[in-house]
Amino acid sequence: AITFLVAFAIASNSLTWLSFSDVLILRIKVVNMVLFGAYLLFCSAVFSMCGLYMSHRLSHWRRQVREVVVAVTLMMTPIVLLQWPMGFEFATTKFLLCYWLATVIILLLARISGRKLLYFLRAQGKNLRTVVVIGRSTEVGALANRLERVTALGYRIVGIIDVKEDYNERVSNN
Repeated sequence: AITFLVAFAIASNSLTWLSFSDVLILRIKVVNMVLFGAYLLFCSAVFSMCGLYMSHRLSHWRRQVREVVVAVTLMMTPIVLLQWPMGFEFATTKFLLCYWLATVIILLLARISGRKLLYFLRAQGKNLRTVVVIGRSTEVGALANRLERVTALGYRIVGIIDVKEDYNERVSNN
C-alpha cells in the first residue's frame, strides 16, 4: 500500500503532503476501497504462492531476489490488464514503473534487514530450531558440522543418525 501511494505521488508529480482539511475534503468511493482491499488480498496470495512467507535460512540471496521480482511482476498483472476496461487513469507507464521499482526495492530492503536481524538474534542463541540430522556418515557429518559452525543459521543439533548402507539396500529390495 505504501509503495502504491509513493508511486502514485511520483507519477502525478505531487510530492507535497495534503493538509488535514484537504484529506477530509477528498471523496473516496466505497467501490474504490473495496477494489483496493481486494487488490491487497491478491498481493498477499501472490506473495504466498511465490514463497515470500517461507523461511529462507539456507537459501541463496539470488533465490530471494528472483522470488521478489516474480511476485512483484505478478502483482502488477491485474493493474495492467484492467487498466483500460476499468478506466484506471492513474496507471500510466510512469506509475507502473515507479510502483514496480519501489515495491522491489522496499521488499528487498525489508528482507535483507530482517535476515540481518535474525542472524544477529540467532548468533545470540535466540530463535533456534532443534534438528536431528539423518544421513550416511560422510554426508551427515558435513551437514552437522556446517550447521554447528554457522550459528547465525539458528539450528541446534540434538542428534545425528548415521544410516547404514545395508539398511538402505534391504529397504530398496523390498
